[in-house]
Amino acid sequence: MPVNLVIENVPDEVVARLNERARLNRRCLQDELLALIRATEPPARGPLWVYNEVKKLGRRTEDDSVDIIRAHRDGRGL
Repeated sequence: MPVNLVIENVPDEVVARLNERARLNRRCLQDELLALIRATEPPARGPLWVYNEVKKLGRRTEDDSVDIIRAHRDGRGL
């Protein structure tokens, strides 16, 4: 269900920059703010995400990170 957000005490210069950004993107301020919020969504989880999660756990893999990146780039996956 959608939620309404309120941000209080936003400095005038920040509002002016946001309004200008919205104008340049041909959006209203509300749509511009929503676009900025959506831009913070995490990227899709692919082979590189899995590799990074394994690395955070301190586990080792047999594959070198360069091989994983090349395989992902070439569409071969690992």
